[in-house]
Amino acid sequence: MAENAYNCYSCGFLNNKTKVICEKCNTPGAIAALQSTGKGCVPESYLWPLFPHDLSIGFAPDCDVVIPGKNIEASHCRFSYMKNTFFVSVSQNDPPILLGGRKVTAGMKQRIADKSTIKIGSEE
Repeated sequence: MAENAYNCYSCGFLNNKTKVICEKCNTPGAIAALQSTGKGCVPESYLWPLFPHDLSIGFAPDCDVVIPGKNIEASHCRFSYMKNTFFVSVSQNDPPILLGGRKVTAGMKQRIADKSTIKIGSEE
């Protein structure tokens, strides 16, 4: 599959990765989601959809994924999407995040496996 495209999970149509709605069936193009465990201030099972492109994550309204809560920075981290997989990265100045209980190393992209636990500030 092309790096700049994704298959709709509903109908299988090949969409440009910038499209958030399938051009064929009008289904939202989210291919994954973050789900709250309820251990922060966000209710348990709250979902943030993830689309097949790079995403900014933080509390700022212009972030792709807006997460309220304690110890969340305006732009806390980035998710990159490559070869049908999401990776998380933080810069040297960003507060740490935990992926599967381990601190994400600044400046390195770490693969996010399905059902991984990610702790960003007070949210998990």
